[in-house]
Formats: sequence, C-alpha cells, structure tokens
Amino acid sequence: MVTVHNSSLKPHEKLLYDFCCITSIEDDFPDIEMQFDENKMDWGAFINQSVRHGIAPQIAKRLKNCISDKRIPTHVFECFDKILAANRFRNKVIYNHISALMYAFNVEEIPNIVLKGAALALDVYPDYGDRNFADVDILVDRKHFIKAGELAVKCGFEQEDGNPHPEQIHVVYLKRCGTNILTDILALEHYPEFTPEMITPQADFIKVEIHQNLFRRTNRFFMSNVDLAPFWESTENAALPDGTPIQIPCAEAMAVHLCDHAATHNFGRLIYPLDLKELIHKKGARLNWYKAQEIAQKTGKVYELRSMLLLLSREFNVDIPPLLRDSLEQDSHQDTLHAQLTVEQIFQTNLLDEREQIWKRMTEVKSKRAFVRAFCGMLFPPVHFMEVAYGVQSPAKIAILYCWRPFRLAAGFGWVLSRRFNKMRFKYLVKRDSSV
Repeated sequence: MVTVHNSSLKPHEKLLYDFCCITSIEDDFPDIEMQFDENKMDWGAFINQSVRHGIAPQIAKRLKNCISDKRIPTHVFECFDKILAANRFRNKVIYNHISALMYAFNVEEIPNIVLKGAALALDVYPDYGDRNFADVDILVDRKHFIKAGELAVKCGFEQEDGNPHPEQIHVVYLKRCGTNILTDILALEHYPEFTPEMITPQADFIKVEIHQNLFRRTNRFFMSNVDLAPFWESTENAALPDGTPIQIPCAEAMAVHLCDHAATHNFGRLIYPLDLKELIHKKGARLNWYKAQEIAQKTGKVYELRSMLLLLSREFNVDIPPLLRDSLEQDSHQDTLHAQLTVEQIFQTNLLDEREQIWKRMTEVKSKRAFVRAFCGMLFPPVHFMEVAYGVQSPAKIAILYCWRPFRLAAGFGWVLSRRFNKMRFKYLVKRDSSV
C-alpha cells in the first residue's frame, strides 16, 4: 500500500487516503488490515470527511472487509452501512425519474451523453449504489439545447434559471420526487455544517443539468469555444437500472472531463482521483492514453490531465505506462506556472471556505494577463449571472450590486489575510515560547 511521505496528514485523513488506495474489484475487496492508532483516531471526523470528499459509499464497501477489526467501533460500521443503503436507494430513485427523460430524448432523436457521476456509477463502479452524485449531467448538441429543456419540463422538471443566457454552459432543472433521498446519506450527526432544518426543504429534489458545452471561458461564467467532437465521435453504450439505453463518453474523453472538473473545484475532494483511478482500473488495456492526450490538447486541458495522472502515479499506486509517465514528468518540470498536486493539498483545499477558495484560485494564476482577466471577471461578471445569482431583474439594483461586489470581495480577501496573519503570529509565539 502506498504511504504518503509527508506526515502532516491527521490520523483520520491518513486512513481515508489508505482506503482510497485500494481499488474495487467487482463487488469484492482484498482482506484489509489498516494501520492506525485507535487512541488517536477521530471517528467523527473520519465519517464527516468521507461525506465531504464524496467517498462515503466507497469507504462503506471497503469497511465490509474490516468487520473483524475490533479497533473500529460498531457505530462506525452501522453509520456507513446506513449511508451505503441510503445512497443506493437515492440513486435508484434518481435513475427511475431520469429514465422518462432519456426515453423522450431517444424518441425525439436528440443526441445526448450522460456525464460524470451518474455515468461512472453505471459503468465503472461494481454497483450503481457505490458512487454518490448530487445531480445528473447530460450533454446535448447545441442545436437541440432548447428542445431538450422543453422535454425536461414535459417530464415534470422545472427550469431553475428563469431565462437562460444563450452562452450559458448549462441549465438546471429540478423535480420533486416526494421522497427524502438526501438526509440519510449525509450522516448529519457527524456533519455539523448542516442541520435537518436546512436539509429537509430540498431533500426530495432531483437535479438535472442539461449542457450545451462542457468547458468554461476564463471568466468561468460562459462556455468556451472548445470543439466537443472528441466527445461525440466515440461514445459507449450503457443502460439505466431499468434497462433504458444511454450513451456515455468513451473512457479517454471521460478521463479528460473528470480531470477538468476536478481542476474547476481546485482538486479539493478525494472523489476526483478515486474516480479516475477506478476508471483506469476498469478499462485497463483498452484505455488509449495517446488518444486521451490528443483530446486534452484539443480541449486545452493538458495541465489538468497531467496533474491528475502524476498524482495517481505518485501517491495512489496506479500504473501509468512508463513512456507516458516520463513524458508527463518532463512536462511538469518545465511548467513553471503550476505546483505539483499532492494528497495533502486535496485535504487542505477541502477545508477552505469559499473566500479562501477564491484567494487560492487567484494566487495560483501566474500569467499577468490571465490574472487581470480572471480578476475583472470576478469583480464584474456578466449581467445574466447577476440576475441568477442575486435574483434581481431591475437594472438599477444590478448596478448597485456591481458597485457593492468590489467591497464584498475586498472584505473576503481581508478576512483571509487576517486568518493567515493570526496563524503566522500563533506559530511565531509558539516558536518563541519553546525557545525560552
């Protein structure tokens, strides 16, 4: 088993990481003998972080082979068993409601591709209940974008975004299923960020995002001009649990999209490398790495793919072809704009709040031109974004919000700087007192 050489990981983080280094094999895992000190283990944090990182169902499957480990409390097994069962039930309900929409797309001959978590659960993981996903992402070609939305409404979904902008990357559609499919997968007793009162109003929502594009411009609001032909040229067949046929991306396109999605979220969850790891394991020799590199080059996602593959090779025990790995390593050494991705960074990023996430994203932009473009886009996003984000239509109110945003952003950055100053001051005081 791979070991992180940096000892900065806390015991519960190290155990989560060790579990992620184990690859699923159908519905069975090898006998697991985990190395941890039960006296230092914070099981509440272990459960909480597994949910925050989106890997609680996968941890639950792996724990089944640790049932004889007396160091693990009974309530931990019970909690993860509950999460796994609840997630399988949730996914089944979601797929059942999506089935009618996919059937409508097929009848109307609207080409579509199911993406990310909903596709991975059906094609890559041993059971569709093993992968949690918040929504179902569906890509349609641009000329059918409006028609696809109309079909979603006919299938009982409601459009969330009001009047979408024609350059909007996707539109969100919501439907109530009448059943609580959320509360039990969150382990709220170990998740103080949420309370039942916060969760219940949206606990029966099924969320669908219909995409006309997959990649965003630098300002992060509207779609890029990237050619999506590689995603349409070689799709693969899959099926929903009720047998409804669907299309999913080929493995190479799926890998590139997963890496881009991870980068969009600052690589801040363990589910991102775990998904790619499981994809590589499932597809094996059928995965054409040169085709994946070609897609990454065409879509401008070379850095994203390289970062994730090197992370998997270095820290998740994933075999990457030697020639490809050497080439990626060489490119990484020549890249002065990006730091090497590590497991420690994933855990650190996951704990950041939105203000710190924005600060991290801005400080990692090395090009002056890209920095100015991103900063201006953050300060003054498109009018449509303002209408959706703040729920206002009045030009006067939008103008006031534009004037207010710089102060809000400055306050957020000030908060981040004050936190960093306090941490530095605390370290200095500890060092000074220890030297006395």
